[in-house]
Amino acid sequence: MGEPSYHSKGLASGGAAVPLSTTRMELNGGSRAVHYVGWRLTGRIMARKPVFFALLAVTLAIGFRASAEERYCSDTNARTLRVEMYPYVPNVEGMAWRMKELFQAGCPGLNLQIQMNRDSYYATDNTGILAADADVYEVDSVFFDDFLKHRNPKPPSQTVVVSAGVPLPFAKQIASSNGIQFGIPHWVCTDFLVYRKDVSQLGTITGPSDARRIFQSIGANLLMDLKGSSTLGELYLSILVAHYGSAEDALRHLDPDRPDDYATAVLRSFVEMEPAGFGRDQDYHLREGFYPRQFAWGKGSAFVGYAEDTYYALSEDGPVVHEG
Repeated sequence: MGEPSYHSKGLASGGAAVPLSTTRMELNGGSRAVHYVGWRLTGRIMARKPVFFALLAVTLAIGFRASAEERYCSDTNARTLRVEMYPYVPNVEGMAWRMKELFQAGCPGLNLQIQMNRDSYYATDNTGILAADADVYEVDSVFFDDFLKHRNPKPPSQTVVVSAGVPLPFAKQIASSNGIQFGIPHWVCTDFLVYRKDVSQLGTITGPSDARRIFQSIGANLLMDLKGSSTLGELYLSILVAHYGSAEDALRHLDPDRPDDYATAVLRSFVEMEPAGFGRDQDYHLREGFYPRQFAWGKGSAFVGYAEDTYYALSEDGPVVHEG
């Protein structure tokens, strides 16, 4: 089966706040066809955007072999580079092994040590990413200000910044402080609505406000993880940003004592679109890739999840994967 190819429309963005828009994508890989509508909700994007902080002005990326020799690998003496890697992506061990293999192949004498903290990456005590001992850190941008304060990182060289390419404007803004870019933004995370091709009407959804109406009109159901304080918190903030148009306006409606009526109504509508027993189950919440795997086996018309969640759906041998 051939490698998947991606087709997308409407990916342009600018500024720190991205208003609600839709991104339509089709993933083709042999007989596999899955359709996407991306809900580009800035709150979610801002909440989970890992950034490389290069304390030694070194940037890691797949396909870096030639440029790595120029930036770091001219010294062929034995040496070690320690990298603290973001651990919450599918098949992270396999990804780390491949990165190590490729980087060391282009850097004679280098011992690349990739460390991951899956147990307490987000901890704010001495066990989390802020306390890790490494040369290069892959940091979720929610820790950006704390990382600058606690670790005093050295900005990457201009050569590294330019060679990394032009980032999305809001990503560059988040990775910068006082006009200085301290990290290389290298991936962003947002929610996608992934649906079967036989319910193409779901592709007309423009956002969470009209999702329930369209789902109900065709008798479709939704698979979506709605358990966990951080999961609901990110979704709540995303809905506020999508509804009010900017992060600044959303924050003005963020009151812990008075939940926003519109945002809570949308969250309740998501629960109502789920099959019975799904969405709010703690056991399902803790099972990695549970909802996209259920989608692959035909348990729902669609699922909402991060782009990387499609890894779990496509790794299954279910009917939706084969039939589209």
